[in-house]
Amino acid sequence: MGKVGYSLFHDISNLMLEDVSWDKLFESIFNIMENTISFTACTLFLYDAKEDRIVPKYKRGNVIVDLVSDFDFGKGKGIAGWTSVNQRPIILPSLERTRACQDNGFSSFLSIPLRIENKLIGVLNLAHERPEVYKLEYRKDYETLGNYVAVLIEKVQMKSKLEKQNRILKKTLRRLKDLQAELVEKEKLAAIGEIVVTINHEINNPLTSIINIAEILEYSLPALSIEKIRESIRAILEQSKRIRKVTYKLSQLRELKDQKYFGDIKMIKLPEE
Repeated sequence: MGKVGYSLFHDISNLMLEDVSWDKLFESIFNIMENTISFTACTLFLYDAKEDRIVPKYKRGNVIVDLVSDFDFGKGKGIAGWTSVNQRPIILPSLERTRACQDNGFSSFLSIPLRIENKLIGVLNLAHERPEVYKLEYRKDYETLGNYVAVLIEKVQMKSKLEKQNRILKKTLRRLKDLQAELVEKEKLAAIGEIVVTINHEINNPLTSIINIAEILEYSLPALSIEKIRESIRAILEQSKRIRKVTYKLSQLRELKDQKYFGDIKMIKLPEE
């Protein structure tokens, strides 16, 4: 496999099976590459679909590895931009006596598109201070490397998106549970309110009558005839039985049904006789 080596693909394949976080992904990729493919500096560009541009995401070395950065090729500047548009590797075995060599000390350069079929994931640029490190005959190996890295990045990206969606879903579910609890509490309060109105209407009214009759009896008893006293007692018994009947009906309630009482105020509908 020339300068790439089987071990690189093996290690990247193993990395795909690990639970690698987005933050640790690029460091892990570069650690694997560092031991199998030689470079002085390396930069990984990722494709931003919203902006339709590639942006440098991670680098090893003091500079962003790229050439002819003054030129914009549509999806980005420099060779990285060109590679992202054409999706073919750029292999420059020797940059000696070129401006790139004078400015950055690069004598060998490689730009690899990272793609899954026709979907662009990013671009990987490598440079070395020695010439003839990257060779044209290794093109297939470089393309395979780009495919492996692209699949790995896509996998971790999808995992990161799913984790984000799961966090949003969990937050939404917690909010729904809170709203459900609030709704149950409001329904309880509404039911209590209807019970209070029902008791006030069905019990308080006859109770008031009983109290009034009892007070009249208390003050008028010496002057009342036996018949009047009997009428008052009958009225007290009648209202007391009414209260007993209401409390019995309340004890027999199996479900709450309401009815209009006054305006927007509701009361519990008691069972029929």
